[in-house]
Amino acid sequence: MDAGRLAEFAVVSWMAGDFGACLELYGRSYRGHLDRGHRAAAAVVAISLAWEHEGRGEEAQSAGWAGRAMSLLEDEPPSVGHAWLTWWRARELIYAGDCGSAVELAEEAARLARQFGDADLEVLTRWYGGRAMIGCGRLDEGFRRIDEAMAAAAGGESSVLVSGAVYCLTVTACQQLADYRRASEWTQSQARWCRERAVPVFPSFCRVNRAAILRVGGEWLAAEREAAAAAEELELIGYRYDAGNAMYELGELHRCRGDLAAAEQSFASACEYGIDALPGLALLRLRQGRLEDARASLDAALGEATEPLDEARLLPALVEIALAQGDTAAAAAAGDRLSLVAERLMLPAHIARSATAQGRLLMAVADAKAAAAAFRLAARIWLVEVRAPYEAALAQMLLARALSDLGNEHDAGLALRSAHAVFTGLGARPDATEAAAALAALSASQDELARPTARAFLFTDIVSSTALLEAIGDRAWQQLVSWHDAALRAEFAAHRGEEVDHAGDGFFVAFEDPTAAVKAAVAIQRRLAAHRRDAGFAPSVRMGVHAADVLRGDGAYRGRGVHVAARIAGAATADEILVSLECLQGDVVETVGEPRALMLKGVAEPVEVVSVRWT
Repeated sequence: MDAGRLAEFAVVSWMAGDFGACLELYGRSYRGHLDRGHRAAAAVVAISLAWEHEGRGEEAQSAGWAGRAMSLLEDEPPSVGHAWLTWWRARELIYAGDCGSAVELAEEAARLARQFGDADLEVLTRWYGGRAMIGCGRLDEGFRRIDEAMAAAAGGESSVLVSGAVYCLTVTACQQLADYRRASEWTQSQARWCRERAVPVFPSFCRVNRAAILRVGGEWLAAEREAAAAAEELELIGYRYDAGNAMYELGELHRCRGDLAAAEQSFASACEYGIDALPGLALLRLRQGRLEDARASLDAALGEATEPLDEARLLPALVEIALAQGDTAAAAAAGDRLSLVAERLMLPAHIARSATAQGRLLMAVADAKAAAAAFRLAARIWLVEVRAPYEAALAQMLLARALSDLGNEHDAGLALRSAHAVFTGLGARPDATEAAAALAALSASQDELARPTARAFLFTDIVSSTALLEAIGDRAWQQLVSWHDAALRAEFAAHRGEEVDHAGDGFFVAFEDPTAAVKAAVAIQRRLAAHRRDAGFAPSVRMGVHAADVLRGDGAYRGRGVHVAARIAGAATADEILVSLECLQGDVVETVGEPRALMLKGVAEPVEVVSVRWT
């Protein structure tokens, strides 16, 4: 093979997971170009070697190859080699924190890439230019540039290697910035991309961040599978730092589930690989009662933090731990700093973290009313905008405490029941136990008499769930149900629904008016259809909606109307929303079919219903 083909074969070896052969072939390509006096081409290969050694944590060799590329191009006329070297220098400036200069160099590299017709470099410079803009605080412009690079990669404008690298870089950046919604969208796109091209290696690197995104999204079983696979594969190929990040994700999952021993072991492994394991390790120490150790590790890490993102990651835990120590001054200072960082970043997850921290501080000074507002804001952002059920449930737990202090025990109970359902579904045992204890204490302190109230009830149910479970197996079924629950709960929250019960794969939700109930049902069906179209599958769900006067007491609803609503749902077919005529009032604008009478089990008189055409 000539030098050019050897470089292509190096890429193939990398994609096949043979990294030793990749380095050898790149070296042969480099020497082949030099033997023929092709200094610019040799410089491009040298940059590839610098990039490869950097990924393996071999900083000295990476710097040596980058320096070699610079020497080769010193007396050469402008070429594609200069374009690649300019891009490399832009990357170095981003990592050094000089994002303003990096933007300029990325623009110059992009100009040279266009001049010399290098499509791969055009995509890379577009991505890194966007990342530099984000570092300068130009978030909207930077994300727009990154999204453009992703679209170009997905559209086949770059090679498989560069397209895969851009996918991984984007998911990594989104996860670091806590832009979980964008990360989720591109993660799904990335998974399709890998399947279509039968790429076996990129998941080793990208699985770490996919695990973090799945964990935030409440898909804990899938997150554990991805993190464990990533840790094993990355350790095998020598990428120890990335393996450490995978171990950190496993530690977070163990901590949230209450398996403190497993969490301790995973965090220890992460530290051995060079990861600080924060804030997870500090929160583990808090749960273990080791407050001084937790505080010391956070203070040390914040003392070395150079970017707002590092502070945004650590400050919420510092607020919680400092308050547990009784150090309100330090907690307030950390909360103020977190507010400034959130205002600068202006991303939903950071705003929610800041709101939670402010709520904790307000509770510490006995301002329960303001604290409740802060917790309510945090819960809404976590659930609706970020789609992070665990964090939303934590905010609801805190909200319940504030509401209880205000004497609003009814709404406190609603928040606790919602949080308890989420914790139980996720397997967050310590939080579920705490929520159950709080509910028991609340019930003991009140003896609420049942009273008449008007509500609209929505029942949902996955169609043919038993057959589906048999077809896909237990693990896949658990992952599917986890996604289904999170998706439906997001719509319940968006339409102000109260989750009354969640049994098996169905929900019982109450709304204050029928319009909200119908609109929530329509939004759910459309969301399922969109996921079916984009991801290839979503379960079929049938729904029934009915409005009635019922009795309410102890947080439960009782009466004929509840049974009618459940029976209507049972009469619906796959993907159908069946609604009683009592619900068609107000500003319900959905198209409906012709009314028909149903004879429902246990109901003496026929019930008039219509089918909502939601497509």
